[in-house]
Amino acid sequence: EEHNINHLPFRDWCPYCVKGKGVSAAHIKRKREESQVPVIAIDYMGLERREPGEGENPIIVLTERKYKNKFAHVVKNKGAEDYYAVERIAQELVTLGYSHFVFKSDQEPAILSFKAAVIRRVTALKGDGVTIVPEVSPVRESQSNGDIESAIKQIQGHFRTLRLQLQARYKELIPEDHCILAWLVQHSGYTLNRYLKGPDGRTPRQRLKGRMFNKECVEFGECVWYLKRKSAGINKLTTRWSEGIWIGIKEDSGEVLIGTTEGVIKVRTIRRKPETHKWNMDIFK
Repeated sequence: EEHNINHLPFRDWCPYCVKGKGVSAAHIKRKREESQVPVIAIDYMGLERREPGEGENPIIVLTERKYKNKFAHVVKNKGAEDYYAVERIAQELVTLGYSHFVFKSDQEPAILSFKAAVIRRVTALKGDGVTIVPEVSPVRESQSNGDIESAIKQIQGHFRTLRLQLQARYKELIPEDHCILAWLVQHSGYTLNRYLKGPDGRTPRQRLKGRMFNKECVEFGECVWYLKRKSAGINKLTTRWSEGIWIGIKEDSGEVLIGTTEGVIKVRTIRRKPETHKWNMDIFK
């Protein structure tokens, strides 16, 4: 059951890992020379394909080379017009804490304008104490930006794994336009940071922050009880607990994200339900 919560590391006995992340045997790679300046790469991807499909919301992916942290967020559209996307990625960069780094992408006009907007926002947040060096990879040479290509493969594979398990739990296919998949994309990136150990025995988050992630997690999409915030002492005859869908944990505050009929809320305390009540389609819908 513990493996089912995050599906890390990859296990060949787990059907969801094999179906979601199984690949052919790897080629031998040469060790590359490490840059003295941290490198952060960014690009768009699609939900099921490398590039976003027609009418599909793109996913912005960010990865940094030193500690191997990866972030993924579904956005409304490509380019600098999406304020949420600019602010979200700027906040991720601030959280990483680098004061001097190379910001790498390909030469697609949309990603270049988005990257410029993010640089302006990070500079506004951190002031003159940050130096960001824009860099682009050669046209039609995705392998020259291998960091982001590797991150996209990992996030897509982990997303598929968690989605397959979620569909098996509810015994129903989840369409690509279902709102919960946007949260699953974000959760996939954070899960890789929190639980995927490297050759040094540490996770990306542990390398960055110096400590393991120790918040209680349950399976994505699981029905749980949660304690309503600011409910103490309000009405002694009314329960302080309600039910919703667990969709992740905020990295900055440690608050639990719960999907409800009124939208997504942040709570501090949850309780798991008995096994027979964890996967209630009436609540999930």
